[in-house]
Amino acid sequence: MDGGGLGRMFALGVVGLVAALSPNAGAATGVSARTGRAAVVGRATAVAGTLDDASQVARWYFEYRYTAYGMTFSFTSPARRASAAAADQPVSAVLKDIAGGRRCRYRLVVQTRGGSAVGRWRRFTTSSAGAPPPPPSLATPATVAMSQQAAVTQANGLLGELVLPPDATVLTPPPPAGALAGPPLIPGVFDLADQDSLWQLTETPSDVFSFLKAHPPAGSTQNGSAGTDAEPVYVSFAWPSAAGLLNIRWLVVGLAALSDGLTGVRADAQVQWIAPRPAGEVVPAGVHEVDITRPRSGPNQALALRVTQATQVSTMVSLIDELPTTQPGIVNCPARIVSVNGRLVGPATIAFTFYASAGRPALASASELADVTEPTTSCEPLDFSLDGTPQTPLLEGAAFLEAVQQLLGVPLATAN
Repeated sequence: MDGGGLGRMFALGVVGLVAALSPNAGAATGVSARTGRAAVVGRATAVAGTLDDASQVARWYFEYRYTAYGMTFSFTSPARRASAAAADQPVSAVLKDIAGGRRCRYRLVVQTRGGSAVGRWRRFTTSSAGAPPPPPSLATPATVAMSQQAAVTQANGLLGELVLPPDATVLTPPPPAGALAGPPLIPGVFDLADQDSLWQLTETPSDVFSFLKAHPPAGSTQNGSAGTDAEPVYVSFAWPSAAGLLNIRWLVVGLAALSDGLTGVRADAQVQWIAPRPAGEVVPAGVHEVDITRPRSGPNQALALRVTQATQVSTMVSLIDELPTTQPGIVNCPARIVSVNGRLVGPATIAFTFYASAGRPALASASELADVTEPTTSCEPLDFSLDGTPQTPLLEGAAFLEAVQQLLGVPLATAN
């Protein structure tokens, strides 16, 4: 295409662009899909392709991926049905709202009666007019929304990693009731994105169950299952969490025998986004003194320290401000009772109080169990308050205590 043609394409805008794009016939490497060219207009990108012998294609869509925050995010365009024409059929889609400066890969995917086929990967880079945002740390409304969108995006990508037997076809319409009407497993957490898809297969539930366990999605490990090999209920897979952005990353695959003798499969990609720490929930400026106290507990003597050395004070403030918050969810915590001189009491806590100067009201305070160990959970959080008002509890309190011990050269933690 000459420069004038490209100029006309960009002048057309997105709608005209889709019509103007023509696939690159020389790029054919898939069995029945050829990935064509892409062109970027503002925050939209038009991509094109060709279906070879469209009469054999049940549906088609474009898959596209990019890397951000150290993870690969996968998307798909809406699936479309092919026409009944036997001749090559050009197809196109518009991919919207990808952040500026993203280097993306994309390809055409087709599902046929005999399985699936894909075109080769091609690349485009979105306009750099909007630079990619940095990874979220302290929360603003934008970073909260970004975390949620990242979870939805990641859930769609995890669905694309599921490996099924070749004869799997989309189950439509989805069953209104029964084992496949909802997720086979729901984590006891909030802030969860759940994206699902359903298929039907000719193999028995037992055979599909064995296939799934033998073909885990790339990068995952099997983290659970229910039922038996003869009568399976579900199998689940997990990926590592993404620090500061995503926590749970599961793919739960349920199985059920259908009335027509086929096997139904429901896959739920479940991703919990991490609620970032609210921006205002940090130690106020102007702290010049930190008082540290711990009551006597068993063999451990009481402790009372007053820290005024500027570097030590600022370091403790920074350590508190860098801690992540606990996440919403349902948690069952064991009772924390210890025996001291024959009396049952709760474990000792160590408290930090932050002052502008001696005799002034406290600006902030924090407390943690003195015998806590990492990894901490919502059952043993570091409690944090500003001007006497409780804030969102914090995690990694044991690591905070260890860092302060090293900073001051004084043992703080206890072993009850």
